[in-house]
Amino acid sequence: MTTKILKALEPGGRAEYRLELPGEFNWLWLIFSLSWLLLRPARRIAGWLSLVSWLGRLGWLVYQARYRPFARREQLFRAAGPADYRQILDFGSGRGVVAIGAAGRWPSARLVAVDDWRPGRPGSEEALRSNLDLQGLGGRVHVYEINPAILPFDDGHFDLIISQLYLHNLKEPAARQACLLELVRLLKPGGRLILADYRFQQSDIATLKGVGLMLIPQTDSAGVFGIFIALLQPTRNLLAEKPVL
Repeated sequence: MTTKILKALEPGGRAEYRLELPGEFNWLWLIFSLSWLLLRPARRIAGWLSLVSWLGRLGWLVYQARYRPFARREQLFRAAGPADYRQILDFGSGRGVVAIGAAGRWPSARLVAVDDWRPGRPGSEEALRSNLDLQGLGGRVHVYEINPAILPFDDGHFDLIISQLYLHNLKEPAARQACLLELVRLLKPGGRLILADYRFQQSDIATLKGVGLMLIPQTDSAGVFGIFIALLQPTRNLLAEKPVL
């Protein structure tokens, strides 16, 4: 079956990285918190706690973007392990933070960055092309605009797939499951799939386990400080490995 590639992009221009906040996270939690504060006094404690939680998480994201802009990306790379990956997919690439970092970490790998750049999401194809050009990676990172449920690659094409803050955009369970199954199809036996997101992850786990992937526990944080960071950190990482048959 021939799969249509919607658009292939060439590098060019210039751009810079900016703070990328998930769209729903920006305002919905704040509105929810303020609405609680306006209700009966007995409920105001819950409202204040909710508001403090929202401000803490927003502050953590701003801190990471300002002082540790690549910390989350490096956490994903640590989860990938020391393997010598040859084919890497950055799924939902946005402005290319993951793809550009992977090019430096795995210099011999072939890198592919894909996105649908739907309205309301951070990043754009122009920003991605510009950042690749700025880093001198236009010839190394192959970029495609895609349909997330039908990707133009053969079964088992990639030995590492990373998706950072994309899947929550697929709010319909059927669309999200179809996308996950497509990523599993592209993964080589023994390959790793890393998902970083903040919504729907229980359903993601069920989908991945349902098709036989092995979930690998993450232990990046430990102790009291680790618990504190876990409460503030709005994103969670899922690491799965495809069994070798």
